[in-house]
Amino acid sequence: MNNERRKVITRISAELDKHNGELATIYAKFEAVFTEFNDKLVEVKDDIIAQLEEVRDEEQEAYDNMPESLQSSERGEQSQEAINELEFAISHLEGLDALDVPDEIDLGEAIASLETAAQ
Repeated sequence: MNNERRKVITRISAELDKHNGELATIYAKFEAVFTEFNDKLVEVKDDIIAQLEEVRDEEQEAYDNMPESLQSSERGEQSQEAINELEFAISHLEGLDALDVPDEIDLGEAIASLETAAQ
């Protein structure tokens, strides 16, 4: 390898090393915000599910206490549809799990390869 190409590789390696540090700093901030997002998602999700379950249970109790003739009427069908929709929403929210933090981006291997190439 001639000196000119070696200098280019060394310059690029130094630039990647600089960016790697910047990326690590940004990633640390991202990870903190992402963790806060996940915590809030779980906190809000559980509270909303509890509220929806309460409404669903109250609607189910109201439906169960309707006379049979009213259960088969439009009002009864609307009540049953509301219960089904609430159950769907609850099921969907229960399926939301905390998200995985993406893997850290590390340019270290690329920098090491460039340093080896420049030798």
